[in-house]
Amino acid sequence: MPTYPRISRLLSSLLLAAAFFGVGCASPAPGLVLQPVGPPSSDHPVTAPVAGTLVVYSAYETGAASPALPDDIRLHTRYEIRSAQGVLLQTVSNRAGPYGEEPSPVELPPGRYLVAAQANGHGVVTVPVIVAAGQTTAVHLERGLPVAAADTH
Repeated sequence: MPTYPRISRLLSSLLLAAAFFGVGCASPAPGLVLQPVGPPSSDHPVTAPVAGTLVVYSAYETGAASPALPDDIRLHTRYEIRSAQGVLLQTVSNRAGPYGEEPSPVELPPGRYLVAAQANGHGVVTVPVIVAAGQTTAVHLERGLPVAAADTH
């Protein structure tokens, strides 16, 4: 059987490059990682792909508000939604309501996600969340770290 040293070296180089560049490419946002928030997961599959809703009450923004806003309006900080594997899916500006003072509800397919958001007094935290079909999972970070269970409706 003939040997092909050039092809062998090329394949070795390609494998080494793939291993080198593949390390750490899909890492989630840094910060504290917490226990999952959301309804208990079910072993029964959902028959119809009905969306669930995620509402994140991230920490309030600090600094001067817009002069166009009333003085008592506080705005939530933006956050990221990532897959359970850490892949960025969406960045949410988190502005709803007449002045943008309410958090934005986001419809998502049922499943497990990671939310990277500002928590009052803790900086950026990563919260695993479970979104269930037809339910709302609310994550409250405006008061600090969330409790073990989320509000689900």
